[in-house]
Amino acid sequence: MSDNILVAIIKWLAGVALCVPLVFSVYFYPSHIAPQTFLFRLIVEAMLFVYLLLVLRNSAYAPKLFLMFWAVAAFIGAQALAGVFGVDPLRSFFSDFERHWGFITLVHFFAFFVIVSAVVREDRSWRWLLAVSVGASFLTAVYGIYQFFFEDIGRIYSTIGNPGFFATYLLLNAAIALWCALGSFFTRPWRFLLGGIAAFNAVVAMLTSTRAAMLAFAAGVVVMGCGYVFWYEHKTKRLKMFLAALLIVFIAVGGAVLALAHTDFGAKTGISRLAIFSLSDVTTRTRLFAWQAGREGFLDAPLLGAGPENFRVVFNKYFDPGFYTYEIGETEFDRAHNIFIEQLATAGGIGFIAYAGMFAAFLYLLGRGRRAGAFGAHTSIILVAFVAAYGVQGFFNMDTLTSFLPLFLVFAYVAARTTHTSEEHPHVPNNAHEPLTFSSAAVMLIVFFALAYMGWVMNIQPALADRALSDADDLRQHIRDIDQNDALAAATETYRRALDFSAYGKGTIQKSLAAYTFSFYQAFGRQSPQAFTDELLPFSLRELEAYIRQHPHDYLAYSTLGRLYNIRLLLTAKKDEQIERMLAQAQTLAPKRLEMPLVLAQRTLIEGDYDAAATQAEEGIAKSKKFYDLYRVAFIAYSLQGDEDKAFRALDEGVRNGLPLASEKEIGWLAQQYVKRGMLAEAQEWYARIEQIVP
Repeated sequence: MSDNILVAIIKWLAGVALCVPLVFSVYFYPSHIAPQTFLFRLIVEAMLFVYLLLVLRNSAYAPKLFLMFWAVAAFIGAQALAGVFGVDPLRSFFSDFERHWGFITLVHFFAFFVIVSAVVREDRSWRWLLAVSVGASFLTAVYGIYQFFFEDIGRIYSTIGNPGFFATYLLLNAAIALWCALGSFFTRPWRFLLGGIAAFNAVVAMLTSTRAAMLAFAAGVVVMGCGYVFWYEHKTKRLKMFLAALLIVFIAVGGAVLALAHTDFGAKTGISRLAIFSLSDVTTRTRLFAWQAGREGFLDAPLLGAGPENFRVVFNKYFDPGFYTYEIGETEFDRAHNIFIEQLATAGGIGFIAYAGMFAAFLYLLGRGRRAGAFGAHTSIILVAFVAAYGVQGFFNMDTLTSFLPLFLVFAYVAARTTHTSEEHPHVPNNAHEPLTFSSAAVMLIVFFALAYMGWVMNIQPALADRALSDADDLRQHIRDIDQNDALAAATETYRRALDFSAYGKGTIQKSLAAYTFSFYQAFGRQSPQAFTDELLPFSLRELEAYIRQHPHDYLAYSTLGRLYNIRLLLTAKKDEQIERMLAQAQTLAPKRLEMPLVLAQRTLIEGDYDAAATQAEEGIAKSKKFYDLYRVAFIAYSLQGDEDKAFRALDEGVRNGLPLASEKEIGWLAQQYVKRGMLAEAQEWYARIEQIVP
């Protein structure tokens, strides 16, 4: 096999890797992130095998130890170091099924960067790769437009699965498309097409109703405009027309957004979010709480942080109960939603410097290349705007596979153009070519089996486990739709099948099993079949206990385990001493969170100590009046004590703070109390609700 064939294979594989954002499947969990990540890693592993074979045959393709190489390597190394010395190395290296990130995915991006920068040298190949990236983004934008007009899903997310991630992916590729349109890569017809794609991507990004995207778009336009005004030496009439058109587009998009924001169409499609920039906004407030926790986490471990993928540990440790005022359903942040705070909290100062170092090296090489003539003015200006847009969106977002793909592609381009002197026809010395010897063939055989094994363990097995988890999650969504015994049998078999795979995502499966068990009991309560008590509940307890032994810093896992213990106590009257130990551990992990105090109060209630249960509930309420489940514990405790006034006060205050009443019995009791106290308007409102539940 010739060098040219190997090079061609690598280039085609790189192109396929750039297309992974187009892939999604409802048969995976999550349906967008999982298949994209598995496919990307498998492709990179295939690229790595072919590349090593190429380097063995021709050392001219070996990676050059240039500045960009060391910058990216330093970032990867800092993540590894922070992971080793972090609170949960296993999660740092392998992440979980929620994110599919971690050190293992970052290493694949490093390999992608090294291979592409070493192999792709001529303009023709770069034209193709950049066009593939832009083309893939255009197809996702087309699907996004379809969702916007024909699917009632709220904010659009296309094949990416998240509106914010989708917007970032579109904007980064819009910058690449604009760069290609203005540069010398393509002929005039292609330039017009690429310019149209850039505008189309930007418009669709705005339709995602992502405020970070709007700010990133503005930052990119401003930086690019300044670049052309102050740095571009050929200020022709055509350029002035282009800048005027850019300004018009910017004003038009902004004006359209503001005009639609306050209409019914804007409210229905979510565009109205773009006009809301307030510190009192729920999303803003919750992120400010997360950023404050991240700041405290950095000060706690300033060198290496808590370890990548461990932001949830930091968030829980420095949790502010004021968070409950704005959000009660989703109270766990596993990401800071700010790439800079994320790095500071999880990788410390060393990780942050290494992360920033990648961008600094990129800008330095871009500037040096501009002075040496390796880059044109359009390339330099637009890529600086590209980095500015990435930084601005990253202030409210997180790094993802779909943001790193265009980022590392651009990194590789700048690295390649500043490393290889000849662009159109790279010089590959004849004497660098070496025939494949027996020893090198043996090495490649070992490498092949090593990569195949890694692909099986890190991708194929997790994919199979992920597929089973998706089936299990579907069962949880339809608990009430099938026979109880059939549901139990199907869930037990599906979760066992998922856990049988030796996969890094086992923790996600174990927590999902616990969530299913809790949901089943919520649905059927004491009417649950005996198989629930005898099989599913013990199975779930064993697996969640195993998870906690492996990940002892996951606060919410303790509270979930406590809830399952409470269910067992209710059904079997079987007591255990685990709860006290768990409470002590959980309190050190999150001293201000209220989930575990709620579990303890519920347990005390089950054990029949109503006075103590009421006291525990009131202590929790004093920390946050918005953590409304505590009101129900207080209400039940006071009711069982026979204290009607305190029971009424607890339930009334709970309802006013968001406590949902699901049963006609609770609603009827509250309505009667309102009548008794002459609060007839309130009584009428609640009797009306009873009629909605029981016509």
